Amino acid sequence: MEKQRMNTIYRKLFLATSIVILALALLPALALADLPTRPEDVPTPESRPPKAGAGIELSVTGATEPYDAVVQWQDGLGEWHDVDGWRGRVEDNHVLWFVSEALFGAGPFRWLVYTAEGQPLGSSESFDMPLYKGTITHVTIAL
Repeated sequence: MEKQRMNTIYRKLFLATSIVILALALLPALALADLPTRPEDVPTPESRPPKAGAGIELSVTGATEPYDAVVQWQDGLGEWHDVDGWRGRVEDNHVLWFVSEALFGAGPFRWLVYTAEGQPLGSSESFDMPLYKGTITHVTIAL
């Protein structure tokens, strides 16, 4: 009888531990599940982010053909996902996008550069969004 009681306790402890581990693994994914799309009023590469926000900037070297880029976020299981709306043509090897205060410090993110046909050309190291207004997180990809 005592052995059955101990087995029941161990099973409940195992189940509770498993739930906590799963919740911790999924927490980053749940936190970014409602990640907003990129705002429409994105500054041009010649401009700087407005005082209310910050920016992320991509510079690409070694590319000659037309190509596109997308910002991706990493979930708690290590998988990368495209951020809706944070995708577009790279003009003059440079992209600058606005980041609202709601995303300050969020991460990890990365840039993925790919051909017009969708073939990956390269990706950046992971980075976090800026922490402060008026700052820019610079990322370079050498192809």
